[in-house]
Formats: sequence, structure tokens, C-alpha cells
Amino acid sequence: MLEEIRDLGFEYAELSHGIRLSLVPGIMEAFEAGVIKISTLHNFCPLPIGCNHANPNVFKFSSTNSRERDNAYKHTMKTIEMADRLGAKLIVLHMGEIDMRNYTDKLIDLLEAGKQDTPKYQKLCQAAEIKREKKKTKYYDLAFEMLERIAEQSSLRGIKLGIEIRESLEEIPIDT
Repeated sequence: MLEEIRDLGFEYAELSHGIRLSLVPGIMEAFEAGVIKISTLHNFCPLPIGCNHANPNVFKFSSTNSRERDNAYKHTMKTIEMADRLGAKLIVLHMGEIDMRNYTDKLIDLLEAGKQDTPKYQKLCQAAEIKREKKKTKYYDLAFEMLERIAEQSSLRGIKLGIEIRESLEEIPIDT
């Protein structure tokens, strides 16, 4: 796969959050052979054992469950270690979400039905914003506490962290 990317004219590639552990030896071999350079890893890379498909939100930085946050930290550290081994200078992170009803899917359904100018749509937008504002502090605090821990470790290796702005209203950070 990395040879195909190189053959398309790319000097660098990003490793996604869908990289299985079984692919790592081949990636390392291609990297060491100079087939391609790795610019970025998307957390969690490699996939945590037990995950069979890409799932960057399997462990949330914003979770109120300390065990889940511990897993998020542990697997992010594995991403940092892999980035360091590959000379990548950036890791893309998902910060988690606010635990609230999923408003995003319903709003998208209304948009697709051409109902964005209806009172129902406006009321749902307002309800989502009120709920999000009411609940966000706890989840932001948890997520940024995790970010501080991770940043401390990544900076020791000269690896920068990028926070991905996600598409759902419930996800952190909020893009308003």
C-alpha cells in the first residue's frame, strides 16, 4: 500500500486509525527501506487489540469512566511511540464528546428533507445548543486534562498534536 502511495507521487503518507497491529511490521519495513516517509498518525494507531475496524472514538478523552480514559491514554501513548519510531511529527486526535442525546442525525435528516426553515428544525437547533452549553464544562475539563498529560509526553519526543474538528454537534471541540 505504501509503495502504491509513493508511486502516485507522494513523498509522505499519514497512517490512519485503521492500521491493524498485523500491518505494523510491513509499515516499519517500508519506512526503513525508504519507500515513503510518514508525516502523521491518526490516533489510535495501531488499532487497539480487539478492534477489528477503524474506530478513533473507541476510547474517549472526555469519558466520565476513568478506565476508559486510562485506555485512551495508554493507546495514545502507543500512537506517540509509533510516531516516534517512524519519524512522524504530528498526531491527529479526537477529543471525545459531550454525553447527550444525538441531535446531529435528526438535524441532518431535516436538512436533507429541505426542512431547515421550519420551526421544528429551529427548535431542535436551540435545544441542542442549550443542552450542549449546559453539559460541556465537565467533558471539556476531562478532555483537556487528558490533552495536558499527552502533550507533556509528546513534546518530549518533538511530536505535535492536532485536534480534529469533528462533524457532530456532540463532539469536542465545538465548532460554532
